[in-house]
Amino acid sequence: ARLEARRHTLESKLQAMQARVEPQFLFNTLAQVRQLYESDAGKAGKMLDDLIAYLRAALPYLRESSSTLGKEAALASAYLDIVRIRLGERLSFDIAIPPELADARMPPMMLLPLIDHAIVYGFERSQADGTVRIDCTVGDGKLRLTITDSGAGFVPGGSEADLQSIGDRLDALYGRDAQFRRD
Repeated sequence: ARLEARRHTLESKLQAMQARVEPQFLFNTLAQVRQLYESDAGKAGKMLDDLIAYLRAALPYLRESSSTLGKEAALASAYLDIVRIRLGERLSFDIAIPPELADARMPPMMLLPLIDHAIVYGFERSQADGTVRIDCTVGDGKLRLTITDSGAGFVPGGSEADLQSIGDRLDALYGRDAQFRRD
């Protein structure tokens, strides 16, 4: 009974952490659509269409406590397609997930806050061109997911709560077997 109560408490804690991540992503994206409507209504309409397509694909999975690397990479790609409409040629991205790792389990909505941080702090504020790259490898029996950008890299501030939530979720799910580093 004690183990079952602990598992239920952990699941509730993870759902609360995930609930903080989801609205921030949606609000940021909708703010981007609104801003774009002021300068280019055609591109804004395309971005809104892409967002609707993204949400149709993502909504069935948002409340799940587990996802796969392949699903999260596909959602990250769709999100970066949305952002690229606004940033144009300034943004390029590369997602290198080996096919044999696509079914690796991971918590949902982990990649998007990290990618959003890279976009906002790495490129948007500086008006610089840049690339976001997502790599995945396996070493010593552990999955290693790396997000790099050619912009400013990790910048403390702004989305600190989102980043802290990711670390908290990983700790709650995997304890010492997971690590979240900001280099």
